[in-house]
Amino acid sequence: MNNTDLPDFELLNTSSTDTDWELKPVLSEELEQRISDRIPTKTKQSTSWSMNVWKGWTENRNCNPMTGFEEFTCVPVDPETATIKELDFWLSRFIMETRRQDGTPYPPNTLLNISAGIQRHLREMKRSEINVLQKNSVDFPTFQKALDTRMKEVTAAGLGIHKKRADAISPQDEDTLWCKGVISLDSAEGLSYGVFYYNCKLFGCRGMDEHRDLDATQFEVVTDSVQKKKCLTFYGRISKNNQGGLFSTYLSLIPKTGPFYRRPIGKLGLNTSGKPKFSAQVVGVNKLSTYIKTMFDLASIDHTDRNISNHSGKVTCVTTLYDKGFDNAAVTSRSGHRSNAVETYKRQSVEMNDRISKSLQPPLPISEVKVEENKENEQSCANTKVHVAPITEKRDTLDDELVIHVPKSVKRIKIVHNNGKVMSLEL
Repeated sequence: MNNTDLPDFELLNTSSTDTDWELKPVLSEELEQRISDRIPTKTKQSTSWSMNVWKGWTENRNCNPMTGFEEFTCVPVDPETATIKELDFWLSRFIMETRRQDGTPYPPNTLLNISAGIQRHLREMKRSEINVLQKNSVDFPTFQKALDTRMKEVTAAGLGIHKKRADAISPQDEDTLWCKGVISLDSAEGLSYGVFYYNCKLFGCRGMDEHRDLDATQFEVVTDSVQKKKCLTFYGRISKNNQGGLFSTYLSLIPKTGPFYRRPIGKLGLNTSGKPKFSAQVVGVNKLSTYIKTMFDLASIDHTDRNISNHSGKVTCVTTLYDKGFDNAAVTSRSGHRSNAVETYKRQSVEMNDRISKSLQPPLPISEVKVEENKENEQSCANTKVHVAPITEKRDTLDDELVIHVPKSVKRIKIVHNNGKVMSLEL
């Protein structure tokens, strides 16, 4: 059988009318823009700032006469144009010499962030073979040693020791917000503040982008088929359920679709009829960015020595779950973290700090131990409210014998002798 004996293949000719959609080619400019849009705004700003720091330093360094006597006589303003050897040489000097505009040194974490920003810029410029932060890199040994040295120097000088982090909102703060009417079911303003705070605490919303991009269709109040209870379902990256009467009221007062945060109408969020009402306009970004701090001010909660911001809501979410004993997997399922970065959100409560401090105290003298034990025993008796029968001494039998009548509810007895010996009995 030769090739001429083979039958012709019948090709199906499908016309464009056989489909319900029309193919729209993606232009190169649009593709690049959409790829660029995947990068968070904060990351773009950080990269841009890092490159401005680099370029500012290169201009000053190239104007310095000493640069002409270096191994490489000119610092490249665009680092992507340099060889790996040149980059290792100049990055080492950059990290040692760069300063703020007022001449003060950068904290260690800022130096690391600047280095990461330059690294991102190099990758964007298609220099993917460069990794200045790779551990034990054979291409950038001098830079990595210089970075480590400089970070240790500024740390020893006391810079970066006290990191500015958002503080968690305590249960007492939350209770005050409700008691003062700042969070309320009766006013549009109270509803607006309430859903914002609980979006942070319940669903781990953090940055302004996350809040601003929320849509009313992501929230739904449903009835549990098993327990017959109303619960709030949030359709985000992961479906997260929680009861939410506050959300139910709020969702009934805003459009079913579109932006989630609508502007409250009327004085103190109330209209003339006394019922909450919202405008079709959305809450502005500037106002939304200060919601938590505004809530504290309205409730007259002092936050002079605390770093209270919108970020405090997510910190409260993570801290509360850790305090309640949930493991990392449970916490990250709610917070949305994909790495161990969630651990940076841990904040120790006042009660936890108190327990830690007491556990690390030096041992007390025996006399003080007895006093503490007596206090604990008195407190234990006060809490349990168990009637204890009086001690009965039978002097007619033995002078050195003591008979104790113990209630049935007591499971353990501790005996402390005058000589300091302690004996515990399990009943």
